Parts: sequence; structure tokens; C-alpha cells
Amino acid sequence: MRLLNPKIITIAPMHSALHLIRKVYFKVHPGTKLWMFLVIDACLLLVAVYVAFVLRFDSFWPLEAMEARLSLLLLLLPAKLSILYFMRMYQSALRFAGLSFLYATLKTIFVSSCLLAMVAFLFQLTTFPRSVFFFDGILSFLLVVGIRLLLRWFIYDINGPLQIERDPEDVISSEEGFTFTDIFSRIIHRLARWSHLLLYSNLSRSAKRWIFFMIDAFLLSTAIYMAFVFQFENFWPAELLVKRLPLLFLLLPLKLSVFYFMRMYQSVLRYTGLAFLYTTLKAIILSSSLLAICTFLLQITTLPRSVFFIDGILSFLLIIGVRLLMRWLIYDINLPFQMKLDAKKVIIYGAGEAGIQLVNSLSQDYRYQTLAFVDDNSAVQGQIVNGFWVYSPEKLHRLIRLYRPHLILLAMPSISRQRKQVIIKQLQHFSIPIKSLPDIGEIVAGTITVNEIRNIDITELLGREEIAPIEELLAINISDKTVLITGAGGSIGSELCRQIAQQHPKCLILLEQSEFALYTIDSELTETFPELQQITYLGSVTDFSYLRKILNQHRVETIYHAAAYKHVPLLERNPANGVLNNVLGTLIATRTALDCHVETFVLISTDKAVRPFNVMGATKRVAELILQALAKENEKRTRFVIVRFGNVLNSTGSVIPLFREQIAAGKTLTVTHPEVTRYFMSISEASRLVIQAGALGKGGEVFLLEMGKPIKIYDLAIQMIELSGLIPEKDIGIKFIGLRPGEKMYEELLFDRKNTTSTMHPKIYKAQENFIPFKTLQPLLDSLLEASRNDASSLKSLLKTIVPEYHLDVEPSSFRISSADEG
Repeated sequence: MRLLNPKIITIAPMHSALHLIRKVYFKVHPGTKLWMFLVIDACLLLVAVYVAFVLRFDSFWPLEAMEARLSLLLLLLPAKLSILYFMRMYQSALRFAGLSFLYATLKTIFVSSCLLAMVAFLFQLTTFPRSVFFFDGILSFLLVVGIRLLLRWFIYDINGPLQIERDPEDVISSEEGFTFTDIFSRIIHRLARWSHLLLYSNLSRSAKRWIFFMIDAFLLSTAIYMAFVFQFENFWPAELLVKRLPLLFLLLPLKLSVFYFMRMYQSVLRYTGLAFLYTTLKAIILSSSLLAICTFLLQITTLPRSVFFIDGILSFLLIIGVRLLMRWLIYDINLPFQMKLDAKKVIIYGAGEAGIQLVNSLSQDYRYQTLAFVDDNSAVQGQIVNGFWVYSPEKLHRLIRLYRPHLILLAMPSISRQRKQVIIKQLQHFSIPIKSLPDIGEIVAGTITVNEIRNIDITELLGREEIAPIEELLAINISDKTVLITGAGGSIGSELCRQIAQQHPKCLILLEQSEFALYTIDSELTETFPELQQITYLGSVTDFSYLRKILNQHRVETIYHAAAYKHVPLLERNPANGVLNNVLGTLIATRTALDCHVETFVLISTDKAVRPFNVMGATKRVAELILQALAKENEKRTRFVIVRFGNVLNSTGSVIPLFREQIAAGKTLTVTHPEVTRYFMSISEASRLVIQAGALGKGGEVFLLEMGKPIKIYDLAIQMIELSGLIPEKDIGIKFIGLRPGEKMYEELLFDRKNTTSTMHPKIYKAQENFIPFKTLQPLLDSLLEASRNDASSLKSLLKTIVPEYHLDVEPSSFRISSADEG
């Protein structure tokens, strides 16, 4: 029979007990928790005053001394508890008890001790000896803070106290204008900056260690001297110190040696926090224990027990206090007295882990001043988290009116897109700029850190939840294959390059006719994917021999055909070039792919190909017909797949970059029509779906990407203005300029919804649409291409012949699709 591990026998019951404590704590009502902490603090304060009498009178049962001061003792407990309550100590969230709680407790204990001394003096109550007052204050502080940290460790952080985050500053907004306090704050601020620049920042690491070594020597000497003063109530206990001179000579080198070997001088001052507090506590306990052992072994005249105890407490408080004071003076003059000057006032929406990490970062940044937390979680509302009140969203209007913040930071990276959309819509009406933390996926992937603040992306207002891609579909046409992307420098083409590079192709070939666009994406891929084998070609898909040479030389297996002219008004004025690039380019690319035995050919199409109103849409529909016809004629040689979707955000020439430029310049936003609507999708999501749809195709299908709900361009303009912290029609106007040539009021994704079927991917649908056999289509294409070279006047009528749905003579604004057909 296998013997049980004694360690497991010991730890298992402890783990179960801790689990039970957590379970009970989380189920307790907040009001009950308040009473629970009141009872705990009452017990701690009684222990503190009892131990203070023990230390002062060097007796473990000082009843006589306590009875003589019974009237003051009866006043002490309710007085201190009342001050703890009115100083809002019981609104601090246990989970985030840290340095801010330490400062608050220190202020509270100091105030209560002072008030108690005043009451004793005014009412002529029998007072305590001075040392008892001092011991009681120190012990009350250590016990209250220590028990809070211990409970926090048990309930929230049993993995170890050394991993507790550093806490940020407490900040309270000041009123407009300058007061004497402001002037005094500025003087201190400037002196601290100068001392940092002139003294500390220019020192080497070893010099800084020697400075702290000397400071600690002085503090330890002060601590033992003050211990004698308080114990014997004598401000010059020279005779007592001389009697114990051998022990005093041993004390200083012993303690400093322990500090050195405990690596206290390797700690970075800027990040002094709770971890350093725990290290110092262990060093003090260890050094005091070693000192007691040495006095016993060497038979040196020992110190009174109370002096040992007082010396340890004073050493701990002085070392920690001086470190925090130096950190405040050198790095963070704003902590804890709230002196940030000329900083942007910030409200953080979200008091969770991300919000705490964000406020920690902002405490080190002099450009920002945190005012408060806002959170829709009722469990944390009304509590103090890291020194900041947590308010409900209903009080946000009052906070903004009172403090006039410059910025709202959304610190909720893990919430769903729908919930984020609701929150942003609530916030954007305040006309204050809104920024957010990155998405949790980016944080986990390591591409961005939680501390990086960025502008709210308009994609976050789409209200569509992006589904994780199916990894097998991403890899089928790419992994260990040679992939060619036409139009590789465009919006979709360049994003396809990024997504494909992540799937480890054997070789990635980029074909682009714009020199600058090709250079840009090539440089980016070289830097981001240094191991990727990539080859760039400058040229056009309309060059048959050039394209054929590329395909044969590299034995291309997959082609993503993104090369196309897409700007509607430009193609209306230049229809011949649109036909040559979109139609002839697709025809040459597909025929070359067949001749060179390419396995898969994916065409990037558009919703404008459905009942087209413009040359761009009509030419893209012709391109679709080419692939459909060739797929039926050559079923076993190349898989031809069509992927159709709507507008992508931030693409070149789209409305989003135009609105950004106009807002940045303070210009009026130009919208074509108040009712014009479009489907939108992020470029990254569209590219991933294109890759997956290409893997699903058998040949000739039209795949439709689920685009969500159509969005009014006017609503988009309003949202972008409000997200910039401006007021529509007041700070930024909106002007309607009318639909441009070839533009639709509404877009569609398919002709007949009845022919649509679902696929294994929830955001990709398959449509079987009418097509023209290639034998019938070829002479029509020949006529169209001939007209594009010689007779541009007949182009549109020929397009109408090939694409009967092309609305050549219909006024765009008068056309409205039925609700049953809306895509």
C-alpha cells in the first residue's frame, strides 16, 4: 500500500478550510461584511492597547495599571471605531487593499490618537504614559493593516504575497484656479523634479545601493535609541546604552548583513510596494531573532524584551516609511497628497483587474490624473478600490459636471462586443473623448499590453461578435503551399498577406501594380515575419505572359485575386479602364490559373455586384460569371471560388478615413444622403473569412459573408463625432452632398435568399446563382473588351447585355429594395 505524502496530508485540510472561508466570504452581504470588520477591528484595538501596557510596564498581566486608567480605556474603543468609520475605512474593497489603504489607515490612527489625547486633557481623565500612546498607535496601525493584508491573501491571493500588484495613487480633483496650496504644491513639485534630475537619476546603481546602506544604518541606530527612550521615558538614556554597548556594536552589522543577504538593496525604488514591505518584515524578524540568539550564545548583557520588540517595530516603520517618502519625492510627487498639475483628468470605466493595472500605470504617468472608477457591477459600487471611489454609471453625469474630466478610459477588455457597444453609446453622449484598453485576445496573444491606451475603434460599434476562425479551414489552401495574391498592396490584399503569413506558407508571392503599395506591404512583412519566404512582383494581372511566367516559375498552388478597381465614382467616369482591369484582369488570371494547373482560385467580390447600379458593380458581376462558367467547364482542374461581402472599415477611399481626416481638421463631415446605408466589416475579419470560404468551395459557388445589420452612414458620422469628444452640429457640422454617380442608397448581398444554404462556418453562407455557359459568355466578353479599347460609348449597354440586373437608367435614390430581399 502506497504511503500518503505528509505534505499532502497537511496541505489538503488547509486548502479545504481556505476554500470554505472564501465561499462564506463571497456569500456574505456587504452590510454584514462591514459589521464583521467592525468586530475584527474592535478586537485588534483591544489587543493593541493591552500589548502597549505590557510593553510599557514589562508585565504580561498589567491589570493594576489598566484599572487606574479605566475611564480612558472605556472611551478609547468607541472613539477609535467611530473615527475608522467616518474616515470611510469600511468602504475599502478588501481585494484591492494596498498602499492606498496603508496611507488611509495611518492617517486614521494618527487622527484618533490625537483626538483621544485632547479628550483626556480637556476632561482631565487619568492619561496614559507617553510611550503607551505611542505603542498603542503603532500596534493599532500594524494590526489593522496586517490583518487586512492577511485576509486578502487568504481569500484572493493564496499563491503568495510577493505577487500582489503595486498600488496607484489616490487622486482628488481640485477646483479651478490657483490657491496657496497650489503654489506650495508647485514649489515642492519643482524641487522634487530638480533633486531627481540633479542627484538621484545621475547616480550609478552601486552608488544608489551605498546611499540606502548608509540610510538604513542611520535608521537602525535611530530605532534602537528611540526604543530606549520610549521604554525608559528618558530622552537621554546614555547610562543604559553604555551598559549594553557590546550588544549595540553587534546589532548594526548583523541587521545590515541580513538586509544585504535578503537582497533588499536590489529592489528598485520606483517600484517599492507591498512586495518590499513583506521582504522588510521578514528581514526585521530574522535579524531580531539572530540578535537574540547571539546574545544568548555569547552571554552578552541582553536588552529588555520590550526594547527588542519596540526596536523591531520602529526599524520596520522607519525603513518602509523612508523608502516610500523617497519614492514619492523622486518619482511620484503626487502620491499620496494628490498634487498632479497640468494633467488630463481621467475617469476609468471598469474597476476590475484591467482597471487596476491601468490605474497603476497612470500613477507613473504625469500626463494623467485619475479621478474615480465607474462600474456597472453593483457588488463594487460604493466601495474604495485602490483609493478611488467606485460609482454607478447613473452617477456619471454628476461626476462629469463636478470634475469636468478630459477623458474616459474604458478598461473592460474581456466583455462582449454587444455589451461594449451599449456602454460606448451611453458614454459618447457626454461629448468627452473615449479611449479603451485593447481586446483581451490581443493581450493574450502578446501583441499588445494591457497598459496601452488607444482610441475607440469604430469596429467596436458594429454590434457584431467576431467568431473565432476554424484553424483547419485557414490552413487548407495555405500551409506549406505557394500562394499568390494579386492586388497585394490594397486594403484587402495587404490584410490577406498578413493573415496568410501566419499560416506558414511555403512561399508567399505578392503581385501589385502600385510601386509604393508593394514596397509598404513588403517592408511590413519582412519586419513582422522574418522567416517568411516572400517574393514581390511589380506588374498588372492584365499582362498574360508576365503572369504566366510567375505561375510556372513558382508552381503556384493557390491564388487570391484581390486586384480590382473599386472606387465607384471614378469608374463611372472611366468605365473602359474599369472593364480592362476588373474583367480582362480576372479573365487572364483565371485562364492562366487553368493553364498552369493552379489548385484553388479565390475571387474577392463585392455586394455591389448584386443588382448593380454602377460600372464597378457590373464589372465585378462579370468577373463572377467568368469564374462560374469556367468552374462548370473545367470541374477537375482548378477550384474556382467566389467570396462576396460588403464594405470593410478603414479601407483605402472608404468613408471612415475621410471622416477621421475631416474631424481632425475641424471640417464639416460630408454625407451623401441621410438614409444611405451600408454593410460593414473589419478588414481582418473579412480576410479570415475569405480564406475560410475559399477552403469550403468545391467549385463555382458564391460564398456570402454574414455582414450583420446595415448601418446608416449618417449614424456613423454622429458616432465618430461624439467619440472624439465633440458635439454634432455644434463643434462639427454634417453636410449632405447627394448620391454620387453610380451610388446606391442600399446594398444587397445576393439575388435570391431562397438559394442560400449554411456551411460549417456560422458566418459563411453558400449561394448557387444563375450563370452563363462559357461558350455563350466568351463572345460577349470579346465584344465588351473590344469596346473598352475602341468604343467606350457602348460599354454600359454591353454590360447590360451580360448582366441583365444592371440598372443602367434607374435613378439610384429612387430604388429601394423590399424588406424581404434585404441582405
